Amino acid sequence: MTKSVFRSLLALASLSLSVGTLAQSNQANTSGLTISSTAATVTGGKVNVSATVRNTTSTSQTLSLGRNNFQECAFAPHVRVLRVGTRDVVYPRAEPRICTQELRAETLAANGEFKFERDLNLEPGEYVVEVWVKGFANDAPVFLSGQPVRVNVGGSASTASGSTTSSTTTSTPAANTPSVARNFTLTARAPSVATAGRSFNVVLTLTNKSASAQRVGTKLCPVGIEARSASGEQLDLQNIAATLCVADAPTTTLQAGQSRLYSVSVPAIEAAATYTLTFTTYDAGTATATVDVR
Repeated sequence: MTKSVFRSLLALASLSLSVGTLAQSNQANTSGLTISSTAATVTGGKVNVSATVRNTTSTSQTLSLGRNNFQECAFAPHVRVLRVGTRDVVYPRAEPRICTQELRAETLAANGEFKFERDLNLEPGEYVVEVWVKGFANDAPVFLSGQPVRVNVGGSASTASGSTTSSTTTSTPAANTPSVARNFTLTARAPSVATAGRSFNVVLTLTNKSASAQRVGTKLCPVGIEARSASGEQLDLQNIAATLCVADAPTTTLQAGQSRLYSVSVPAIEAAATYTLTFTTYDAGTATATVDVR
């Protein structure tokens, strides 16, 4: 990746919102930690996903996991699930969050390991599960990405393991295809063409698809943004430090069929290319938009 592309994509971390500035770090692993990932169907549509982090150094390390801006949730492992064939993102959606009152921290002994696990409820089908762990090792930022795992809900699961220090994916969600979670639909709309070196806006639309009024709450709290060029260059933005939902009082209610629009200003991208932006939320699924920067 060229320096100009990296700087341009990194600028997405400072999405300018009326309610605050988004911030994150794209982290490299220099900690001597490795990760292996597995997924297996337990019962029915429940899939157990695990990430085993190994400490390959001769000294113990403390691995701590970040929380969102409300200081309420520690994620381990992070996962993204794509449906084989359609490449639709089916998770994150509306499954319960993994929360803790305190920052979660695990101590890995010298040459020791720790397994992080979580269960996902998936409909019958074949999926690719992407797994990663992001946090701090002895106060130094780390990003550990496991190899994608293919799992057949209702059949046998295959597993993958390995050591890697960069984000790895096997497919890309279709542009401008919303995911539906609970009673809401989230969509993203970007200009078809943006001028290199100039900022542009992406409009997120939250729609109440149910037959009755629904409270918005934190339905539109983005916890991750991924930017990927057509050539496969990618910047994964997680644990964003500010959220769109701050602009909404907890009592904001959408009537049946009503929508609410949120405008996100994306900083200037210098490198000309076609980019897919994927917005991930806690409870309203994901939405993607494609923009051609010229």
